Amino acid sequence: EHAYEFAIVAPPGPLSLTSVPLSLDWHVVAQAEQTGAPPASAEAGFVLAARPGTSLTDPFYFGPQHPPKGVSGSNQREEMSLGSMFVIVVFALSVVSVALTHPVLLLLVAPVGLALLTDRMVRGKIGRPELRVTPPMTGRGGTIELVIVFEPSGRVRCDELYAELRADAVVTAGYGKSERVTRSPVYTQRLPLRIAGGVMRRGRRYETKVRFVVPEDGPCTFSGVSNRIEWVVAAYASIPRWPDWSDRCAFVVRPGEPAGEA
Repeated sequence: EHAYEFAIVAPPGPLSLTSVPLSLDWHVVAQAEQTGAPPASAEAGFVLAARPGTSLTDPFYFGPQHPPKGVSGSNQREEMSLGSMFVIVVFALSVVSVALTHPVLLLLVAPVGLALLTDRMVRGKIGRPELRVTPPMTGRGGTIELVIVFEPSGRVRCDELYAELRADAVVTAGYGKSERVTRSPVYTQRLPLRIAGGVMRRGRRYETKVRFVVPEDGPCTFSGVSNRIEWVVAAYASIPRWPDWSDRCAFVVRPGEPAGEA
């Protein structure tokens, strides 16, 4: 029997993760070439954990697709241009034309048209709320603050207004037309939001904020090719006799002592 000792430097991530439906496992594989015989190999699993005293500025590997799209700490998008509005009008006319000539195809285009119409209705009532998350990157156990600014286009009363901190496991299966994306929550925390008086009026600016604490045992952001762990803060408003509003913005969670909390 022969024993060979060797050592390798632990990779800078991603950390081991066991959750449903996504797990990240690490293995060490040893292989021996044998003359006149097939190569022999053996492997053993190990857990890659955060090194004590890790800083948020230390190197960390989030995955091959990092940085993920849409992680800016804000939900702000470009205002709809006249060209975009023209496209919506043309699309609406096309839906009518399809309904008259090919009723079966209406089943395919109607959901898209309904989504566009619903979005315009919500924007016409609640405006374009701004969401900001600070900081856009934090460590596990860190505190993040969500600020929401409303400048409603009309009088708005919300039956329910709340924010949600969520970590999602996003799994993509298949390619092209057969591609299917499954989003499963790994962690969820919900807190109520409050607007003074409970009613927002046109032309006024309303700001509300809430703080969340990222769990110390929560997963870190992971950006794989077909699998991802995404952290988001979402806001929801239930408007009587009107389509509900929701929006979200993403942020990054990684190993390291949260700023000002070490």
